[in-house]
Amino acid sequence: MTPSKRAQKELRILLARHFGDGRVYPEARIRRDARDVFRDLGMYAPVPDLAVGPRNLEEQEKDRKAAARQICRASRDPLIQRIQQECEKQNKEFWKNENPRYLLTIEIEFSGAAKYILGDFLNASVLGHVGVVVGKSDNFARIERVRKYAHTLRSLRKVDRTLFTNIACFTEEDFKKLINAAPKAMRVNGKARR
Repeated sequence: MTPSKRAQKELRILLARHFGDGRVYPEARIRRDARDVFRDLGMYAPVPDLAVGPRNLEEQEKDRKAAARQICRASRDPLIQRIQQECEKQNKEFWKNENPRYLLTIEIEFSGAAKYILGDFLNASVLGHVGVVVGKSDNFARIERVRKYAHTLRSLRKVDRTLFTNIACFTEEDFKKLINAAPKAMRVNGKARR
């Protein structure tokens, strides 16, 4: 098992303990169950390493908005709140994704190649209400350089000012600590209660 697959498996287990197993999607194929434009086989469809639902798979605008509201309500989770705080700290601001595919999208970047890291940033930002890029300690400096590059793109208005502001970067160890430290949601009749 590769180090990134091991990290994916370990993070999936921790996230399932927090959110419930049915809300965590490893290798989250955005085409799976899609009722919107992403079901088109002729179009590229990214596969985030991990995602946490609720999901937004709808085609009709009213259904998309309802799914987005459900994701927004789920963002009250203590772990999501802590990630949002980290997004704001790292990016000097936080703009939630108004049309997310998932509550949380996680990319695990162990290759260290800047072009792959930038792709991970893009996927995490556009697919998640909040996104996380996880790296190894020994390649984290590259992830930080790409984060600074993304900040520069925003400040120079080369991209929309909201793009990449919903992403936080963590080492694998720090993200595991964050998940373990977050208060668990109480489940009553299968529904999360705070």
